[in-house]
Amino acid sequence: MATEQSTEKNNPPPEKKAPLPKVVTLNKARSDSEGQPSGLGLGAKVAPNVKRAAPIDLVEERLLGKVNAQKRRSASAEENDNAKEVN
Repeated sequence: MATEQSTEKNNPPPEKKAPLPKVVTLNKARSDSEGQPSGLGLGAKVAPNVKRAAPIDLVEERLLGKVNAQKRRSASAEENDNAKEVN
C-alpha cells in the first residue's frame, strides 16, 4: 500500500490550458493563409526578392534580354523627362 501511494504522488497533474477565443483563432488562420503560397506546406515561407535562375533556353534568354532592354530604355527616358521638368 505504501508503494501505491508513492507512485500516485509522483505523477504530476496534467496541464490545463485555457481555450483561445474564437476571434483570435480566426484572425490567426486568416493571416497565416494570406502570406502562404498555395503549393507549399504549412511552415513554408517565400523570400520576397527571389531572382529567377539564369535561363537555359536560348529563345527565352533573347526574349528576357529584349524585355530588360525595354525596361532600361523606359527608365532612362523617364529620368530624362524628370530632369527636363526640373530645369
